[in-house]
Amino acid sequence: MKQILDACCGSRMFWFDKEHPAAVFMDNRSFAKPLCDGRRFEVKPDLIADFREIPFPDESFRLVVFDPPHLCRAGKSSWLGIKYGVLESTWQDDLRRGFEECMRVLHPYGVLIFKWSEDQHGGRSETSSCAATVRESARQSDMDVLYEISRGGEDRMRTILFRGKDKEGEWHYGRLAYMFVDIEMAEASVDVIQDENHNTWQINPDTICEYTGLMDSNGKRIFEGDIVHVYGYGNVICAFGGGQWGGFEEGAGVVPFCTSIWGMGGEVVGNRWDNPELLFKEEQK
Repeated sequence: MKQILDACCGSRMFWFDKEHPAAVFMDNRSFAKPLCDGRRFEVKPDLIADFREIPFPDESFRLVVFDPPHLCRAGKSSWLGIKYGVLESTWQDDLRRGFEECMRVLHPYGVLIFKWSEDQHGGRSETSSCAATVRESARQSDMDVLYEISRGGEDRMRTILFRGKDKEGEWHYGRLAYMFVDIEMAEASVDVIQDENHNTWQINPDTICEYTGLMDSNGKRIFEGDIVHVYGYGNVICAFGGGQWGGFEEGAGVVPFCTSIWGMGGEVVGNRWDNPELLFKEEQK
């Protein structure tokens, strides 16, 4: 059994190796025709099927690629329409069903690659609706743990955000900067957090931590230094190691959040500054 499914492969533009031996290429179209510039365009899947009804048993693939059409406005015979496909008026429900099917055939702790463009979905309501569709499908399949779905607008890429405590012990969130205490003594500077309204606080440098770009099972942002309770496992502290964010454990180092342990779910229960008593607390039976 092949380990990879491309659920709507089109002309396989996603692939460097368009004949990858480990992949099943699926699409609901099969045709070849010349484009307006004379080039030959071909959609030739291994299997003709609809991503809303994938004809494979549960947990069949380790990797699923989901690259559905994203255009709402393109002529059926236009170059764009032919190459990328065109969404129907039911696209939101179609995507939801597609995600459900992709998750169904995905092996536990497997990887789903989703590619999307909001080129014709520029409105916040439409983009947010797509994000909600993605997130809801992930939740229903128990695959959303410690994972933030890429969204449109400012959240399309990881938000750059820091937090830190002021001298009164209060947390502040915003961008990290530094401020000279004395212009004539450039080396005498202090770390500050500045929010979107340009309010600025001097921060204890030992409390500065970065937003990871991840969310827990409750949709709460996970910051460096947060204590994450992994259901059925115990508490770990969020840290960066090996090029990835993960949970730090004594003797094990940083275990990346993408490994199988995080499939159990988890939530932020505190941080190492405010709740040191929670560090490395064993799971209560």
